Amino acid sequence: MYDNEKRMIRLLFLDEIFSGRYAHTIDELVERFNNKYLNEFKVSKRTFYNDIQHIQDLGEDELGPIEKITDGKKVCYIYRDKSFTLRKIEISEKERKQLSDTLSNLSRFSGLADFQWLDQIITRFKSEFKLKEEKNKIIEFEENLDLEGSQYISDLYRYILNKQPLVIEYHSFNKDFANKLTFHPYFLKQFNNRWFAFGLNEYVQNGVHIQNTINIALDRIEEINILSDKKYIENPDANFSDRFDNIIGVTYNPDAMIENVKIRISNKRYPYIKTKPLHSTQTEKKEESNENFTIIQLNVQLNKELESLILSYGPDIEVLEPELLRKRIKNDVTAMYEKYQ
Repeated sequence: MYDNEKRMIRLLFLDEIFSGRYAHTIDELVERFNNKYLNEFKVSKRTFYNDIQHIQDLGEDELGPIEKITDGKKVCYIYRDKSFTLRKIEISEKERKQLSDTLSNLSRFSGLADFQWLDQIITRFKSEFKLKEEKNKIIEFEENLDLEGSQYISDLYRYILNKQPLVIEYHSFNKDFANKLTFHPYFLKQFNNRWFAFGLNEYVQNGVHIQNTINIALDRIEEINILSDKKYIENPDANFSDRFDNIIGVTYNPDAMIENVKIRISNKRYPYIKTKPLHSTQTEKKEESNENFTIIQLNVQLNKELESLILSYGPDIEVLEPELLRKRIKNDVTAMYEKYQ
């Protein structure tokens, strides 16, 4: 969810609270907000101070619409004039369009469990600001909320926020039975229309306590329970998403090297790959290209997702380097060829 969408929800929340009968301290505002939205996204006191100042700046006089009431060492907030509301402020056509676009983005989440409150937010905004609603759907994102395992997205999101260790019954495709994993969740990622959870798996093998970071597909989860008697092990990475900078897909090997992958592409296909790069590290080697083909280079780890992506372009792509990847692709192509003999 984008920052401007989160801010819109916060402002509507504050507007509703300040219109009430009682003034609230900043601590009370934070607690009520986090409880209302089930910690789906938490708010800090600093953030609310900035939001309060933003509302103050919208007032027509120097005092601003919000009254600060001092009670000992506490400062409470409430609207001076109960008739004031953000929903009565005139917005420009440009602002109206931006608001409508933001609500369209928010509606992507409204079908998920524990995000039902978004339906109320979206309906209220459309009503208060008289936003035009398209009769026919004019945009669609490539995602399916009915996918098997999608029911765990909201729960895992909340477990990550609350730093809760879990025991997960997980049934991988290559086993006949489910295993119980002790799992400390860190990150959720969608790839190829499937959702994956990344976290620390810990277990004992031959008397040795082992910890390693793994990813698990949500559609292979059978059950999730909280391990209340176990301490959560913090994520050692400051920004977990950084590990995806040099991989395609979700298969990450902390011990694998980043390879310079050189690929030859037919010029009839290259315009598509130029406008939709295989990876963010893609660069064109103009000095090695000609009128028939273009050479590009990627800086990525070698994994199955990379191989699948290359194979999806058929004969229009040829791996030149490294030799290991070239051999893997050659073996896959040979195996496919033999099936059609």
